[in-house]
Amino acid sequence: AMTTAKHLGPISLGVCVLGMIVMETLIHLGVCANPWWRVLAMGFEAGTIGGMADWFAVSALFRTVPIPLLSRHTNIIARNRTRIVDNLKDYVQNRLLTSAVIQEKLSGVRFVVLGLQHLDRGDSRQRLQHSVRTVLAAGIADLDRERLATFIETTAVEHLLRLETARPLGAWLRQGIEHGDHAALWESIIAQSQTFVAHASFRQRLLDIIKLAAAKERSAGFMQKLFLSTAEAAGGFKYDSWAGQIAAALGDWLEDLKHNPTHDFRQEADRHLLTYASALEGGEAEAVAMVARCQQALVQRLDLKPLLTTALDDLASRLQRDLQDADSELSQAVAGLVDGAIERLRTDAGLQEVVDQQVRTVVVGLIEANHALIGDMVGSSLSPEKISDQALAAQIEDRIGSDLQYIRLNGAIVGGVVGALIMTAKFCLLGF
Repeated sequence: AMTTAKHLGPISLGVCVLGMIVMETLIHLGVCANPWWRVLAMGFEAGTIGGMADWFAVSALFRTVPIPLLSRHTNIIARNRTRIVDNLKDYVQNRLLTSAVIQEKLSGVRFVVLGLQHLDRGDSRQRLQHSVRTVLAAGIADLDRERLATFIETTAVEHLLRLETARPLGAWLRQGIEHGDHAALWESIIAQSQTFVAHASFRQRLLDIIKLAAAKERSAGFMQKLFLSTAEAAGGFKYDSWAGQIAAALGDWLEDLKHNPTHDFRQEADRHLLTYASALEGGEAEAVAMVARCQQALVQRLDLKPLLTTALDDLASRLQRDLQDADSELSQAVAGLVDGAIERLRTDAGLQEVVDQQVRTVVVGLIEANHALIGDMVGSSLSPEKISDQALAAQIEDRIGSDLQYIRLNGAIVGGVVGALIMTAKFCLLGF
């Protein structure tokens, strides 16, 4: 039907021209001698004039019509392109798609419902899960792990400094001693002590101590000096021998201490430790203050940042690797979170309203902040760089050409009717 309509203008003009020629020929030859044939001939003539006038008007919109003096008033769309586009931009931006109109249209949009319907189609949900994993992986990759390590270290140190350790330490120490859990600690301390005592450096240290004690003894009085000098001269007091004997005796004592849990020294040490543990559990000020000083000294010397940075690097690599694997436990957990959020949205009408309102607020804000982009988009789409004058005119003509052909048809019909009426009026008023 549209293809037929495009030919209505030429057909109507052709009919009028042909009718005018036929009628004038028949009248001239006397075949149509009745004066009323002149009315029909005038109708065809007036229709030809109306059709030609409308052809010129329609053609002048889209192309240049090479008629002297009149051609400068043709090709109207191309000549007035800038003004047409500016008016169109203004109409679309400030009348058709104003902020108020858009807000009114958006007020009835259920964004959540539309989103849920989309997620129920095809693999949309899987693609959403993949997008979430991709965003998480990118966020982990961009995370400033050194700064995060500093934050964790600072937080941990602050927490450790505030942590009450005296009472738990006292309870732990008491329970360990009562159950004999510290036996391994005793054995380790004694074993290290035996190694230290058996070393040559310990004997040298003992020798230095004995010599220092002997020197102090000599300075104490004449008799002490005489006794030591006589003993040394007679060979009855040898410093090396005494150092060796003391070291050997200390080694034997440590060996007995190691294999005898009921040794009086160990029992005495345990009693002192239990007394100290009770003081800590009881919150005695001096004991608690000592633990607090030790705690503060240890915590302030902690350097957790290298350890935390390495741990965070390893964790980030593991997380990114698992997020890339759709079958990993982490990816399945993310999928569960996404599915849970979707189902909650589906069943919670209040949450749907909140999300819709938030989305609506964001969209309206973006529109108000960038409303000029609407006109810019229209102008950009119709710019000469995107579409030439000829292509623009052709597109407009293609879309409204059928209606314009009806204008040409109507012009021929109206012209013909008016011409016939005028001729009829003349005959009636002036006679044949």
